[in-house]
Amino acid sequence: METMSMPKKLTQVTSEVVFITQDIAAEMLATSLGNRPINLRRAEQYAQVMGSGGWVINGEAIIFDNNGRLLDGHHRLTASAKHGVSFRSVVIRNVSDPNAFMTIDQGAKKTGGDIFALAGIPSYRAQASTQMRYAEYMNSIGKMSVSHTNIPFAPTTAWLLEQYKTDPEGFDHSVRMGDLAYRKLPFCNIPMMAACHYMFSLKNREMADIFFEKVASGENLTHGDPAYMLRDAWIRRSDAKHKENARNMMVKAVYAWNAYRNHRKIAALRHNSAAPVPAFI
Repeated sequence: METMSMPKKLTQVTSEVVFITQDIAAEMLATSLGNRPINLRRAEQYAQVMGSGGWVINGEAIIFDNNGRLLDGHHRLTASAKHGVSFRSVVIRNVSDPNAFMTIDQGAKKTGGDIFALAGIPSYRAQASTQMRYAEYMNSIGKMSVSHTNIPFAPTTAWLLEQYKTDPEGFDHSVRMGDLAYRKLPFCNIPMMAACHYMFSLKNREMADIFFEKVASGENLTHGDPAYMLRDAWIRRSDAKHKENARNMMVKAVYAWNAYRNHRKIAALRHNSAAPVPAFI
């Protein structure tokens, strides 16, 4: 007679919302048998959001197996333990499959554009990128290059969204002006042009609009006019075998704008890589 084997008893998976302090985070991390290497910049990014009160419960959980070992949540817990910030999170325990960690985070990640779209932001993809380009340049003035590493923390999409909300009308207008330039000058980069327009409009919005319309159309411009020189730089970049770094084009846009503001002709539009990133006037 064949004997029927009894099914294994499954451990009851539990979930709860836990207020995780620095000490609790350290205790949770101590249960881990190892995970992917910790990206300290990402942990700092999380800590910055937690410390500012911007961390929200969104269903993403800290996960433990049925032996009490940490499976997922290493970066969040490292942010808390290393930087002394607290946060609330869903905590799931007693996941029984020892290989469960291999299946975590396999879904499609939401991009910055996705988050901006969910927030109902017009031109959401261009706007999300514009926010990053604007933050990059503003934090790179006086440095030796335009780079995201000059931002003192790694901006989250939530942070970029809050930046947008400080002046939605202004940023929306700048993206429209960046799109105008692109439609007439299709080799240019919309987010970088939009970020430049926004910076320039902080000084003089009407003048920034006129400058961009000139760059886009090229009408009634002669060599030496700053708008002509910027337009020509974008055209030359499109034809070049080795494309110039697009961030350098933001620097050139600032040089051109500064000359335009001073009603000054320029013989050439160059950026000396040994010179610091210029401020806009």
